[in-house]
Amino acid sequence: MYPFGFPFFESTNRTRVNNLRLLLEANDNIPQDLIDELRQDETEYKVIFTTTKKTIVPDRKYPGCVGSIKNVKMIFKIDSGGILILSGSLQNYFKPPFCGGFYATKYTVDDASNFDSIKGVKATVSFPTLYNNMTEIETMRVFMKDLSEDSDFEFNISQFDEFMDVFEFYKQISGELNNNFSYKVSNISERYYFLPLDVADFESEFKQEVYDNQGVLKGYRFLESDYEPLKNEIKEQVQVLIDVSIKGGDDEFRRILRAGAECLFLSDTETITEQNVKLIKQFQIVNAVIDRDEVIISGEMKYEADYEHKGHF
Repeated sequence: MYPFGFPFFESTNRTRVNNLRLLLEANDNIPQDLIDELRQDETEYKVIFTTTKKTIVPDRKYPGCVGSIKNVKMIFKIDSGGILILSGSLQNYFKPPFCGGFYATKYTVDDASNFDSIKGVKATVSFPTLYNNMTEIETMRVFMKDLSEDSDFEFNISQFDEFMDVFEFYKQISGELNNNFSYKVSNISERYYFLPLDVADFESEFKQEVYDNQGVLKGYRFLESDYEPLKNEIKEQVQVLIDVSIKGGDDEFRRILRAGAECLFLSDTETITEQNVKLIKQFQIVNAVIDRDEVIISGEMKYEADYEHKGHF
């Protein structure tokens, strides 16, 4: 059994026609026994969907429809206190059982956070193993469109006026922010284009392979001149990145990764206060490597204007 003890989610054992019945899959970062415990044919979970950076991928066949939403956090309430966060993508599966689903890439257990105070879009989901009455592809398209347009879905720092509102939200989501650590930036690169490895039909003789710290191919880096000829459906999945370098090694590398892909910020000041909290710039990690005595963090700024003034910490 999973070490946190099950069942530990707030759940109901009843079925409603309008519930989301999703296929749940995960990468190797998620313990298989956690996924197995969530996959229960008659168990429904009350969850909150939220994101700090909404990434909409259009449907390939019907570009006007939502094909998937990346960077989604699906948050569960733990019966004994705290929350479980599954981070990943809401999407459709065009393979048996041909239905809506969630692909998890990361999980976090936060014993201190209060589920009921987290801002987001509430829903009821289940993850059947027998694939009966799964959420159909068309229904999932409608749900993802409504979710993407819901004002409660995406957290935006500018929507809060008070310093503590900002920090309490991020403490709930990761337990890692609140200026627990900071590093002086030694260098920031010019912006460049990046395409993840899983994007099909991308060929360029000028592309540069990008690897993670374990030597695994993550995707391709290329210049703006190679961006314009791309098909529109490929352009939608291109990310604009910068490389941020700090002095450090294994300890700094691990600490940054533990903070989470969406819980790092760039600032002009080392100490964040009530007066300057709105000036911090969210920086989402895509990749990180150790190069001699430096950690190089590749990522994207949340807003286009943030690329012009990025910060020193």
